This record gives sequence, C-alpha cells and structure tokens, in this order.
Amino acid sequence: MSLGQLQYYDYAFEIFQNTANACWKDVWPLDSLFPSLEAVFNSKRTPPDKITYAADLLLQVSRKFGKFDDIGPYVLKGIEAASDNENLKMMKHNLMADYTLYIQSDTARALQIKKASLGTGWENDRDRFYTLAKWCLDRKINLEEALLYARKTVGLTQPGQ
Repeated sequence: MSLGQLQYYDYAFEIFQNTANACWKDVWPLDSLFPSLEAVFNSKRTPPDKITYAADLLLQVSRKFGKFDDIGPYVLKGIEAASDNENLKMMKHNLMADYTLYIQSDTARALQIKKASLGTGWENDRDRFYTLAKWCLDRKINLEEALLYARKTVGLTQPGQ
C-alpha cells in the first residue's frame, strides 16, 4: 500500500474530549481547552454531530467553572450543526436553552425552551418532568419548581427503579 492509499483519520474530536476530561478533573486549566476545540471546529473532516457534541461538552465544562465568556460562537455552531439531524434534536434544544441562559442571560426564556423541548404532556410524564428538575438543579435555576417535580417523581417511582 502506498502513502497515497492510506486512509486519514482526524483525531481532533478525541483530542478535544481528552482535553475536556483533563480540565474537568482539574488537571489542566480551562483555557487549555480552546486550542483543541478550535481544531474540532476548523477541521473540514469533523462531522456535524461531533461539532454538536463538542459544543455540549464545552458547555458542561464551562458550567463547572462558571465561565461562559468565550463560548457563545461555539455553542451557536453546535446548534447549527445539529439542525438537520433528528438524532440530535434534544441536544440541539439543550444547547439552545443553555445558550439563552448563559450567553444571553435570559433565565425565563431558557426555561421556556427547555420545557418546549420536552413535548406536550411533559407535566404528566415522570421521566420528562424529572428531566426538567435535573436540568434546573444542574444549572441552579428555578429550584422551587424543580423541587416540586423531583418530589412528584419520587411519588411515582416503582420499586426497583
């Protein structure tokens, strides 16, 4: 096999994941995440779903450190990359809600987006209202309503779950 026949695999996303993991575990500072993130977003070989996953991972790490100053453009690109992918629909809505919460500082609108993403009848579905309670708890917003849904979840849980 000649060099021209070798398949090229872009490891940018995997490098970013490992860098994000190191930041999450406080091995590396948050700023060290951005060079590998740029590699993911600037590579012509990065598939759209990986861009969306990278934006989601960036938000998780940023939320841990409470630093959101430089992430807006990346989150928007993650939302855009998920636009045509039905499998990423929930992640797209979560990115939109988090963008609204952290970048636009609009808690009420972020809650609207999150609730809309749960579909009709979510108020009567244990798993979906638990999802909202957990989402609110993770972001430390709307905690009174989240507590109500968490308590309601406990009352509907069957043994073994």
